[in-house]
Amino acid sequence: KGSANQRVIDVKQTLKNKNVVLYQSK
Repeated sequence: KGSANQRVIDVKQTLKNKNVVLYQSK
């Protein structure tokens, strides 16, 4: 259970980081 939730959190964090990188690169 915990590892599955952690994986979802990691995915959300990765998407956030990608959005930040795209935003900064403009």
